[in-house]
Amino acid sequence: AVSGTSCDLEGVSVEIPPGALKEDCTITIGEVTNPPALPDNLKAIGKVIDYGPHGAIFNTPVTVRVPYTHEDLSKSGVSDPAELEVWTFNTTTLAWEAVPVDRVEGWFLIYKLNHFSIYATGKSVVTTPSSGITPVSSDAVAPIYGESGSGGCFIATLAKDGYPVFPLALFISILLAIVCRGRWQKK
Repeated sequence: AVSGTSCDLEGVSVEIPPGALKEDCTITIGEVTNPPALPDNLKAIGKVIDYGPHGAIFNTPVTVRVPYTHEDLSKSGVSDPAELEVWTFNTTTLAWEAVPVDRVEGWFLIYKLNHFSIYATGKSVVTTPSSGITPVSSDAVAPIYGESGSGGCFIATLAKDGYPVFPLALFISILLAIVCRGRWQKK
């Protein structure tokens, strides 16, 4: 989980059950600084999040917890957190697609993923018949996944059986201190 920092993604977490990974990999959670345009009918709440490694597919779905605040709901005109939706960007169709929400628990939106990509939380709003999904060129997608696409606030290496390769809590604490402190000092 992202915690204890001035990072914009504090509280976001991914629970990876044993056996979900096909191979050892480094798990990342970062903010997408230049996301593809959201559909006209979706009002975003919070940041667009890049879960990585991008394109990783799981044997068993992983559980994601994304926090939200009363302020997030008010800004988006959401009166009931059950109205929140999750969307992922499909790089093949160049369109945002809905992801089922598992549940709302306290101040967290919880959903399951069978692959890593970029995800946005939001609420559908009424649009005029002429509006719809904003087309995105393939050129607009490249910066998201390139070297300058996202700023990570969490990185952990997990073995394919779901157990940390390095003591996870220590690793996360050290990495968050380095990554997020560096981001804070640059502002």
